[in-house]
Amino acid sequence: MVSEPIEIPIRLLIDGTPTPAYTTATRAGAYVLVLATVLTEPAISLYSTYAGHERTNTLATHLLLATDAYETIAAEHDHDQLPVMYARRRCLYDHLHRLQDLLATLGIAATIPLEERSIEIIEG
Repeated sequence: MVSEPIEIPIRLLIDGTPTPAYTTATRAGAYVLVLATVLTEPAISLYSTYAGHERTNTLATHLLLATDAYETIAAEHDHDQLPVMYARRRCLYDHLHRLQDLLATLGIAATIPLEERSIEIIEG
């Protein structure tokens, strides 16, 4: 069963200035989570998919779309570090850290202070 996307409120600061960004979470059953963050200016998107079960490692794929920069990254994580079913907040942390790192490779200094409301929504 695939859920409707839910908005996860995040604040994105580029060089200390608030920048419009939209993040959603979509669940595809208990073991798959898709997170998407879209920035309008600069036009950059990051899509992260997490698939894992307590008896397997968690696989994450990240798709970066930006002007003149397109990249797909795959990573494997120990289930206890990134349990998709039991601690979705960790997937959100990973997604936002990946976004911050990718922005840095594009020469963009970003800060993403995460609020408790975002954690409540992703875990809900």
